[in-house]
Amino acid sequence: MDQLNENILRKSRKQRAFTQIDNEIINNENLSWQAKGLMAYLLSKPDDWKFYEADIVNRGTNGKASVKAIIKELLDSGYLIRGERTRDDKGHLKGYIYTVEPYLYDNYDGKSYIRNSNVGNPNIGKPYVGKTDNSNTKSLSNTKPLSNTKPLSNTKLQPTIDSEFVKIKDFYESNFSLVSPIIGEMLGGLVDDFDTDLVLYAFEITALNPKVSNPMRYATSILNGWQKNLVTTRQQAEIYESNKRGGNNENNQPTGTAKVGNVDVGF
Repeated sequence: MDQLNENILRKSRKQRAFTQIDNEIINNENLSWQAKGLMAYLLSKPDDWKFYEADIVNRGTNGKASVKAIIKELLDSGYLIRGERTRDDKGHLKGYIYTVEPYLYDNYDGKSYIRNSNVGNPNIGKPYVGKTDNSNTKSLSNTKPLSNTKPLSNTKLQPTIDSEFVKIKDFYESNFSLVSPIIGEMLGGLVDDFDTDLVLYAFEITALNPKVSNPMRYATSILNGWQKNLVTTRQQAEIYESNKRGGNNENNQPTGTAKVGNVDVGF
């Protein structure tokens, strides 16, 4: 090391309210500094803390795409686990339950730097965050984390925009209104849970109903109905909807139009 560039860190005063963070996270070289910062933020929150991704975006200077990339990094590393989505009393889909793991390695010595999982296999313990009183949601204690052992040291995270999400977002804004942060969160959830073309078809049907006052709720109810009837693709949904109408549209003549980009599409 170059001693001329060696610096010393001292704390100017005693800490006030503070959050305990395991040294494993701080010394894990597989994590970006941004991921370590978000971990500190998440660990500072109590159990059952409810949050929106858009709210996290608003608490810092990173944009939405960057925050999504950081969350994905924590998911891939195993420090953050995304479980099932919850539902309200009427069965409507809500957000996910996330579990934060304060550490992964039982045999970590507390001071060594970690690179490429050089302290052994991670051990996922009991959930630290994510209690729920929703009876329809399974416990996360047996949830298999996503790609826990993939090293991230050689992975350069680039802010990306999900093209599938953009497709749905553009349709929504062309036919209903601008997408707010909360609506964006909900659209992202639909894209995660359903085939993109299926989501698009649900919104196309929604756009043709002039009586709809809440497009998001209406389209989500359509998707939930299809899910209950094991409809998983657009083709299946078109057949299902045709059968519901009694086959009156035998010649496939358009019954209305919805705007996709700058083109009016009839069906």
